Amino acid sequence: MQKTITAYCTSGLGNRICTLIGALYWSERLDRKLQIVWPIDNECMCSYDELFSTYTECLVRADTIYTCNNSCAVVGFTYQTSYVRQEINKVKDIITNEVNRAFNNLIDPNSIHLIDDLTKYEHIIYNNVEVPSYISSVDDILKRFAIQQHIISKFKKFINNKKIDESVTGVMIRKTDRPNFYNYRSDEYYSILFKNNQRQFFITSDCKQTESLYRKYKNVLCYPKTAFVQFNVHTGRVERSKQSVIEAFICLLVLSKTTIHDQFYSQSTFLKVASYYKDTDI
Repeated sequence: MQKTITAYCTSGLGNRICTLIGALYWSERLDRKLQIVWPIDNECMCSYDELFSTYTECLVRADTIYTCNNSCAVVGFTYQTSYVRQEINKVKDIITNEVNRAFNNLIDPNSIHLIDDLTKYEHIIYNNVEVPSYISSVDDILKRFAIQQHIISKFKKFINNKKIDESVTGVMIRKTDRPNFYNYRSDEYYSILFKNNQRQFFITSDCKQTESLYRKYKNVLCYPKTAFVQFNVHTGRVERSKQSVIEAFICLLVLSKTTIHDQFYSQSTFLKVASYYKDTDI
C-alpha cells in the first residue's frame, strides 16, 4: 500500500489553505501520495473544486482515511485535531478504538524530530493551520493550487478598475464569529483612522453592517459582495455560504496586493494567507 499524507482541511478558508500548504510540502518532501479531505459544512459550504482547479484528483471522503493504530499518525496540535477526531468518528458512524488510538499518535509539527516521526508511519493525517517557518517556498506551493478562473477574473477586474496596489492600505475587520470581542475597540479605532487620513483604504469584513458603515468614507473601497457570513444565535456557530466563501477569497486576493494593516487581527490565518499571496503571480 502506498504511503499517504492527508490534508484534513477544517474551519474557515485561511485555516484550510494553511493546511494544504503544509500537506503538499511534506507529500513532496517524503514522496507520499497526497489526499485532501475538504468537508462541506457550516464553516465552509464551498467545495474545494469551486475554488481550485488542480489536485482535484486528490480529493477523498473522510470515511476512507486509513486510521489503523500501528501505521497512522496525526500532525497538528491537540486543540485543532480534537475536532478532526470527532468528524472522522462521525462519518465512520461509530466511535472506533482504531480512530481514537490513531489520534494518540499526535506529532508536533514543530518537533526537531519531525522527519523521523513522520517516516515511522505509513499514513499521516495533516491538520496544522499554522504554516511552519521551515517552509520557505510558500508562494511556490500556492501557485500549484491553481485558483479557478472565475475568481481570478473578478479579482483582476476589481483591482484594475480601482487601481489597487501597495499604495492602498488593506484592512480586515472580523466580527461575525467574535461578535462581542472586538466591536467597541475596532469601531472606534477605524472610524478615527478612516476619517482623518488622506490614504486610500480597502476594507473587507465578514459583517455586512460593518462594510456599510465604513464605505461611506470617500477614501474607503469595498468589494461589492452579495453574501456575508451569518452567525446562528441558536447554535452559536458561524455559517459561511458558498457565495460568501468565494467572495471572501476574492477579497483575500485583493488584500494581498495592498499594504496590510493588522492592528487587531495579526494572528488571523486569513490575513496570513493574504500575505503569502503577496508575491504570488495570480
